[in-house]
Amino acid sequence: MNIHLARIVVNEHFPQLRSNEIDCPEGAQGFSGTRVYRVRDGLNTYCLKCQPTSLSVSKLLATHRLLARMFELGMTCIPVPCQTRSGSSSVTTKEGVWQLEPWMPGRADYWAAPSDERLAAACHMLARWHRAAVASAEGNGWFTTQASATAPVVHERIQTLKWYLDGTLDQIERALIREPSATWRDLGIPLTTYVRRLAPTVLGELMSAACWEVPLQPVMRDIWHDHVLFTGNEVTGLIDFNAAQTDTIAADLSRLLGSLIGSSTEGWLCGLKAYEEIRPLSDTERRLIPILDQSNLLLSGLTWLKRRYIQNLNLESEDRIFERLRRILERLEFKLGSAIWVP
Repeated sequence: MNIHLARIVVNEHFPQLRSNEIDCPEGAQGFSGTRVYRVRDGLNTYCLKCQPTSLSVSKLLATHRLLARMFELGMTCIPVPCQTRSGSSSVTTKEGVWQLEPWMPGRADYWAAPSDERLAAACHMLARWHRAAVASAEGNGWFTTQASATAPVVHERIQTLKWYLDGTLDQIERALIREPSATWRDLGIPLTTYVRRLAPTVLGELMSAACWEVPLQPVMRDIWHDHVLFTGNEVTGLIDFNAAQTDTIAADLSRLLGSLIGSSTEGWLCGLKAYEEIRPLSDTERRLIPILDQSNLLLSGLTWLKRRYIQNLNLESEDRIFERLRRILERLEFKLGSAIWVP
């Protein structure tokens, strides 16, 4: 990471900072290619992100506007990006799209210390985020709300699964046979085998759900273990909203619960109960959640294989990727050995 470049960006575009002690915290590197720096300014600490230039700046700024409005409504656990010298909330250079935001307190340590109390806290916070997002969407220009419509995530996953089954999975499997890394082979080959067995059923469920209508609103779409920060049993930070878009809240619930508690029926029931204490679910939303969980389980692992063998990307943080793939394989093994749970 280029700390010298980060210091230049801070000095040129964020003059409100009195000092710029900058480091690169271990484990803070984003999976999406985002570079993360920690900036200390006296008693305050900030997160400076350098995001890929492929990022849509107009969508990014709309997300910042949404977060700022939500913060005004009391969602203080979210980081609102700081204003630059020019009055924007992002800076684009040839290296990437930069933004500076408060460093949120807490740690993403649910897996290290799981409990019903912490699970309920995460689901309560997600429900509050959803309620605040609805109240903040009007006039945003990018995010909207609809009382009843088909869910974009369902149509997106149908197309993605078809794309894999129409030849991309064959390419990945051929590449895995030639893969020199034993770890990639040992994780990738079982994953593609499970996908072959489960994908037709999951695709059929998605196609059945393609005509279901649910409320649409701003959702995070990438709310998982590493984006929920705890201090004790309290959620003190939600981070990383680049994937946010207008969709069904079922996308967030399936993503969060699948990440935190995997295939535990008791955990799912506990999490959904907690969520509904803040925001009730419709029958259709409830039916959609396990279908989205199943499709996310298949596609999450394939994403890494696609990046390595189709896009030929140089993936960093391989140990963290391997940890995620092992967790996905554990859930896929469980799914093949039991009936699919329906909440």
